[in-house]
Amino acid sequence: MPEGFIGMSLIGRGNSGEVYKAHDLERKTDVAIKVVRLSRSAAAAQLTREAKAAGGLSHPNIVHVYECVDTPDARCCIMELVRGPDLAAAIATLRAANANELTGERLWSALGIDAGRVTPELRDAADNNGYFGLVAAWTAGLADAVATAHRHGVVHRDIKPRNILLSPHGALKLGDFGIAATLDVMGELPRATTPTYTAPERLVELALPAGAIPPDKRTDIWGLGLVLYELLALRPAYEGRTAAEALRALATVDPIPPSQANWAAPKALERVCLRALARNPDDRYQDAATMAAELREAMTPRRGTRGGTRVEGAA
Repeated sequence: MPEGFIGMSLIGRGNSGEVYKAHDLERKTDVAIKVVRLSRSAAAAQLTREAKAAGGLSHPNIVHVYECVDTPDARCCIMELVRGPDLAAAIATLRAANANELTGERLWSALGIDAGRVTPELRDAADNNGYFGLVAAWTAGLADAVATAHRHGVVHRDIKPRNILLSPHGALKLGDFGIAATLDVMGELPRATTPTYTAPERLVELALPAGAIPPDKRTDIWGLGLVLYELLALRPAYEGRTAAEALRALATVDPIPPSQANWAAPKALERVCLRALARNPDDRYQDAATMAAELREAMTPRRGTRGGTRVEGAA
């Protein structure tokens, strides 16, 4: 255990290390500590990369990283403790709860969240437009976070539901910057990827020598599109029994529109989603801030032709 922490308890374990909860005596708060043994040099280097990439970012939808410290046998990344499930688990819960039919407190209750702790923007979205209002607000918040990272020259490169956490305040927080790249620094980057969440242009990158293609922030637009798709359809855009099968589908097949997987998905959000998932990066949103603005616009009540109010794109 690094110095200055007490009450360390294991809360998670992955392929490269463990995550502990502990009380930080200096910051006077509970924190998460990701621990990797120094003997695992590649994993330790990835943890250092994560700390450098995320450590300079401050945004309510990004898991805050405080510092990275070494003990005699381990590297420890000290970060914000988010007391909630990852988004993949939350989507499974929402699918089982028939999220299409949920609004307001029923929606928060299904997620195990106290509605009284939810931020006003998210509470209003769920109250006024139900589940899909929350989807728009959630994804817009993530797009804001990605825009902040891009302004600081950081490309995440691995946006997927398992790298996003759901906080007790109902907000989504982007974490795990372990294979992030810096836009103004060329060099060898980690080759790791999740087949079903890989942007098409990264398939070319994986086939070339490391560092041959510079990082592109539009890769993160693709990742946001996949997250939005999964929230709308309540299933992934791409699936495969093997990595090769998933990559083959990614390279050759466009996903079906979310509304064909979930009849209730609003067309306005579907349009945003499919633009983010354009196979050619030039056809996607060119920046995350524009995508965030269109997500909020898509679920803004507007005057209908008969004098009532409607949600743009709702069925």
